[in-house]
Parts: sequence; structure tokens; C-alpha cells
Amino acid sequence: MLVAVSFDPTREARELLWIPLLTLAGTASTLSYAHDGLLLSGSARRAWGWTAFATGIAASWSRLLAGGVASPEAYWLPIAGVLLLIAGLMHRAAVLVDRDGDATGPTVGPRVRRGVTALTLAGILTAVLPLVAAGRPGDVLRPYLLTGICAALALGGAAVLRHAAFPVRPLLRAVVIGAGLGILAVGGVRALRLSAGSVARETAVDVQLTVTAVLLVGLGALVLRGARSAEDARLAGSAWVGTSVLVAVVMAASVGSGEGVVRPLVVSVALVAGAGILLVLRSAHRDVLAASAAVALVGAVVVALLAWRGGYTALDPAALVVPAIVAVLVAAVGAADRLRNPAPPTVPGRAPGAVAGAVRHAADTATGALVAGTVAVGVASDGPGLPVALLLSAVGVLIASSAPGSHARRHAGWIALALGTAALWVALGRGRIDAVEPYVLPPAGVLLAVAALLQRGLPRGRRHGATQVPARTSGAAPVVLGALLLAALPTAVASWTGTPVRALVLGGAAGAVLLLAATALRGTDAASPTRPLLLATAVASGLVVPLVGFGRAVSALVANDPPTFARIDLWTLSAAVVLILAVGLLPPRAEDLPLRDPAVAVPASGQVGNASDTWTPGNASGGARTATDTLLRAAPRVVGLVALIGAGSAGAAGILVAHAERMDGVGLRAALLVSVLAALHVVSSPSGLTTTGAGTDEAGQRAASHPSGDRVLALAGLVVGGLVAAILVVAGAADPVETVTVPIAVALLVVGARRLIRDATAGSTQHLSPGLLVLLVPPLLADLGPIPAWRIVGLGVLALATLLTGARLRLRAPFLIGAGVLLVHAVAQLWPWIREASTTVPWWAWAGIGGVVLIAVAARYERRIRDVKGVAARVSALR
Repeated sequence: MLVAVSFDPTREARELLWIPLLTLAGTASTLSYAHDGLLLSGSARRAWGWTAFATGIAASWSRLLAGGVASPEAYWLPIAGVLLLIAGLMHRAAVLVDRDGDATGPTVGPRVRRGVTALTLAGILTAVLPLVAAGRPGDVLRPYLLTGICAALALGGAAVLRHAAFPVRPLLRAVVIGAGLGILAVGGVRALRLSAGSVARETAVDVQLTVTAVLLVGLGALVLRGARSAEDARLAGSAWVGTSVLVAVVMAASVGSGEGVVRPLVVSVALVAGAGILLVLRSAHRDVLAASAAVALVGAVVVALLAWRGGYTALDPAALVVPAIVAVLVAAVGAADRLRNPAPPTVPGRAPGAVAGAVRHAADTATGALVAGTVAVGVASDGPGLPVALLLSAVGVLIASSAPGSHARRHAGWIALALGTAALWVALGRGRIDAVEPYVLPPAGVLLAVAALLQRGLPRGRRHGATQVPARTSGAAPVVLGALLLAALPTAVASWTGTPVRALVLGGAAGAVLLLAATALRGTDAASPTRPLLLATAVASGLVVPLVGFGRAVSALVANDPPTFARIDLWTLSAAVVLILAVGLLPPRAEDLPLRDPAVAVPASGQVGNASDTWTPGNASGGARTATDTLLRAAPRVVGLVALIGAGSAGAAGILVAHAERMDGVGLRAALLVSVLAALHVVSSPSGLTTTGAGTDEAGQRAASHPSGDRVLALAGLVVGGLVAAILVVAGAADPVETVTVPIAVALLVVGARRLIRDATAGSTQHLSPGLLVLLVPPLLADLGPIPAWRIVGLGVLALATLLTGARLRLRAPFLIGAGVLLVHAVAQLWPWIREASTTVPWWAWAGIGGVVLIAVAARYERRIRDVKGVAARVSALR
């Protein structure tokens, strides 16, 4: 019959197709009966059951299509009704089986209940989802009718779930799941359709989204209230997670360009508030609440970032401020949760995994994403809301780092300090505010008060045993450093321009504090609790001194101010001198670890010195040193290089500009600058050699060296001084040339003479030749051109004095260099007379004089050879 009707081309045959289909459905349904169930039976007869179900649906649709019915309800609601009817019959049979006992086996009931759940869920979704997909943006009655029906089913099932018996709970859970998915689908699809419309429908979208979100949140609350198992709790969490995802997706689709930032702000604040409420709830299913709150926070981040689309960050301050506000709220929620629940939730018998860690730090991740995005977009757009956004970001990071946590969390507070300082500087720069002290001193004072409270908790008395271990610091030193930098850096930058009063006060105070801190460090050991505070103070003041001195000089050069001595050299040389003095006042450092007895692997002596240079069990492996000692070892070289480069570059630039403007006193300024650089070479050069065995004391330790005795620093001073001198000479700013060569030569001679005095094996050629060449060769080269009388006399006297000094002290380098320079200088000065004499005296007279001399030498040739060898031997014997 089915085949005959199907192949009949007439319209009447198509209208009768439902009859054979319905007959086939009834026959298959009869054949599908089995003793253990219907559609979910374990027998092969269940295939007939599904055949009956499919042919029945085909019969219904065939009749509807033949009659021209266009409403989708007529196609899907009968199918849903059949599914729900089958589920009800199966559930009734399962309950009867459970009531009658184990006559049919203990597994029949649970297997049928799983089928009831699947069929009930399929029936509800079959009734709802096709109708949702078939709707149009202009439909009003159908979406609200479906929402009302699904809400009644879901909320009713959730309310009954609390007191429902065990056999009924799977059916109620299926009803809640299906109806909840219906609410989500109806509300989400309608909101997205309204968002995609050409007409602005923000109000309709918000109403639909609010109704759907409220229903889902209430559904989750009712399910959690009646939860008896983890499945019920996960069902409640799924409702809340679906709400967060729905809100984020609909807002992303509905917020258009230039529509404002009010909607993203309100919705993101609502999501953060919902996450906070979930975290506050006390429940046995804490992990589900935390996961739902984490998803809500992620949704809040997504919605908050939509403010950049709703507003223009380059023009609208609120567009940049909204994510920062949400970051503060998210950080507050995370901090409150950590204070309320210090320990992360754990499930007995299961170790926390990566998902639990991600949920635990969801607030921190959300805060970091909002802060990073706000800072990046704000810096790129440079909008008017950048200072406020930076300040709010700093508040958010500070709140996130203030709650109990790890060291990394507390160290994140420095990011808050950097953001707050950046906000202050941006605001001051845009407002062109010169008086920065009222803005920076109060927060710096607060930080100093916090540091004082931290330091106050340390015990005043400490016991020193035979093995002294550095005391544990209180954490006040970083706070002190931050406070000093916050107060000094903006003021230092502001001191570059205007009257010099601020620069004098700040630079003088910073220099005095630096010298006092360096002096105080000499009297403290590594175990002292005040040592980190002194080091922090020295670091802060050491940054301020060059920033004020060199910065003001560079600012004057950039502003094209007259490069006078008071504007340039006074600041650079003062800063360099203060830094060099601070290096000299730092405590001595040990050259190496103390010697140990290899037999017992302990120090050769039982004496105990300072913790910074004494062997202890804590630092025996690998010779580890504390960060403070490492910083102290690197500080002299860094400070010295800063003083050299800053003074040399800024001072040379000022002198060159002054020479170009034909100012007076340029040569004296050049001599003073090179003298300071050369003096640093003298101070930094090591005083002598440390021989093997002489460099250890009675306790078996290496002899401590002064921090200023650094070969690298000494070489840098010589190189920088030489470069500055060469540049000034080439540019003509050093006239005469002796103004820059004499200071370098004197420095080299002082270092070489000191080495000769302290080392009996040192030779003068290596240690005195560089200084003598720098002293005598530049004026000797000036003999090639016009030369003043004072240089002629001075060079001759100096060369003769060098020759006599070398002969008197039996030094080879002064003797040979002095003799050579004196000879060349004499020839250069007598050359005009020699040339005149050569033109006036006949050539044969010169030939006769030469022949007489040659005959005289040849007469005593062997004796003259012995005399020359004797002179060479005596010169070689010189030191």
C-alpha cells in the first residue's frame, strides 16, 4: 500500500499518503513490545519502536503538508507530545518496578530512568527550539508565550526538586534542563535578532536580556537551594554560566560604535556584583560557585572592553575610564574572597588541578587584562581620560596585591606605584603644573609611615652566635625606596627649569643624604636590620644627584640658554664630585671568599667577622652572597661610570657651545673638567699589588679592598678624559693644548710613581712613559709652527728637569724621554740658525770640519766603542 500510494502521481494519492504511514507506525509499534521496555529496550525489537516513531512523524507531516498548513506549531508540538507521553509511560513503569522490588532485576529501574531523562529533554527541546528558529524579529506574542511556558516548567520543577522523592528527581531534572535551555534559546535568539535590526532597539534588547537573565539566575538559585548531589549543583552552575555567556554575547552584538558607555558599564558592574554574591554564598558546593563566579568575571571583562566601541577613547574620557572602574571592582571582589576564604576549596580525595588554580586566580587575571588593556589603549590614544584611567588602574592593582597571598602578589604593588606615578606625571604634564611638591609629598609621607610600621615590628635585640646569619628583613626597605623615589623624581624633573633654588635644595639634600648613608653603611654589618634601609636611602639619593646635576645642565643646553659656568659646569662637576665621594665612603669589599681548611671544609680560623665577608654554612655552597652585598659590590663601578659619562659628555658639550659663542674662560673650564676626570683616574687606580700570602689576614680571609680601587673605573676615567681632551683640542676649545694634556699627564705620573714606590720590581718604562709622553710630546709637536716664548722656555726647562730627575733617581724612562725631547727641542729651535749658517758657510768648509771629526774619532776608535758600550750599559741598568 505504501509503495502504491508513493508512486501514484495524482494529488489525491499524496493526500492519502498519511494512511499507509500511520498503519505502518501502528504495526511497528505492536512488533516493538518487549518485556524489558520499549524504545530503550535491550532487545532487538527496539528497532521496531523507533520505526514506529519515525513513520508516525512522517504520517503527521505528510497530512499537514498536503493540507497547506504553514504554522510550525502543527509540525513540532505533536512530536514533542508523543515524546513526553512515552517518557511519562516509561517513568510510570520504572516507578512500579521500584515499588514491586527486585523481581525483574536491580538494573531495570536505573536504565529506564535514564531513558526518561533523555526523552523528556528531547520532547521539551523539540517543542521549543524549532519554534525559536522559525520566529521573526517582529514577533512579540510567540517569544513571550514560549518564555512564560518554559519559565513555569523550569521554576516549577526547580521548586519541587527540593522535596521530590528519588524516583521523581531524574524526571524533574530533565524538565528543568529542557525548560532552562528553552529560556536561554528564546531570550538569546530574540535579543540577537533585535540587535541585528536596522532600527535602534537598545531598550527592547535590554528588556529581553534582563528578563532572560533574571529567570536563569532565579532558576539556578532554586536548583542550588534544593540540591542533594553534585549533579544538582552543576545544573545550577550551568544556569549561571549560561547567563554570563548570554549577556556577553548579546552585549557584543548590540553595542555599536558611538552608542555610549552607559550600557557596558551597567552590565559589567551587574556581572561583577553577581560574581561577588556567588562568592559570598555559603554552600557545600563551593567549587561550583567559584567556577560560576569566574565565568561571570570573564564576561564582565568582555562587556567592559566594549566601552571602547561605544565611545571614542581619544575624545570621551568615560570610554577609557569604564574598564578601569570595572578593574577596581573585580580586584575588590577577588580581595574580599581571599579574605573570606584564605584557603582554596578542596574536594576530599582529589588533588587540585589546573582548572582549580585558574578559577582561584580568575579575579587577578581579569584585573590584569583590564589594566593592561586600559594602559595600552590609553597610551596609544592619549585621550583625556588617561590620568584617571591610570590612577584607577593603580588602585585596582593595589587592591589585588593587598590581600593575603604570595610574595609575587605583594610585589605586584610596585606596578600600582608605577601606574600611580605615571598618572601623576601625565596630569602634571598636561596641566603644566610646576609646583609638584603638594602632589608627591603627601603620598610619599604615607609610604614612609607604612615603612615605619613595618620596621617597628622587628625585635630590638638579636643574639649573635658563633655563626652569624643575616637577620630577616621586615620588607620596609622597598617601601622606603618607593617613597623616596615618588617624592624626589618628579621634583628632580621639575627642577630642570626655572630658578635654581629647587635644584639647589633638592640636590644639596640628596647629596648630603647620599654621603651620610654611605658613611653609615661602613658601620653596619649584614645582620643589621637597618642595613636594607640605609641601602634603599643610598640608592634613591644616588639616583637623584645625577638626575638633578646632569639633568639641569642638559636642559639648559636643550633650551639654548647661555652655557655659562654656573649653568653647566657647576652642576655637572658638583654631581660628579658628590658621587665620587660617596664611592669613597662605601664600606670595603672582600676580594674573594675566605680561605678554608680543605681537610675539614671549614674556615682556617674560628674567628668571626662581619656577616658580609665571613664564611657561614648558609653561604658555603657556591659562595652565595645576599642581594645587598651584590648590590654593594656593583654600586661603586656603576656610580663611577655615571659620574664619568655624565660629567664628561655634558661638560664637553657646554664647553663646545661656549667656544662657538666666543665666551670667555673656555680654556679654564676645559682644564677644570679634564682635571676632575683625571683625578677620578688617580682615585680609582689600585694602590699596589697583592702578593700571594700577603693578601690574607690572620683569620684566613682575603684582604678587603676599597670600593674606589677599581681598574675598570680607572681605565674608564682615563679613556673619558682622553676623549674629552681630544675633542676639545680638535675643536680649538683647549687653547693652549697644555690646559687639557697636563692634568692627564699628572694623573698618569702620580699613578705610575705610586706604583714604583710600592712595588720594587716595577719599571719606569711601563709606569712613567705614558705620563711623560702626554706631558712632553704635545708641546713638542707645537715646535713645528709658531710658538710663544713661554712655551720654548718651559718645554726646555721641563725636558731638562726630566733628564736630570731620571739621572738622579736612576730611572730609565725620564732619562731617555727627557734627553730625546730636549735634543729634538734644541734642534727645532736652532734650526733657523743652522739653516742660515749652511747657506753662508761654503760647502768645502763643512766637508773639512766633518773630515777632522772623522779623523779624531778614528784615531781612538776602539776607546770610543768601549765608551759607547759603557754608556749603553749604564742606561740599561737604570730602573
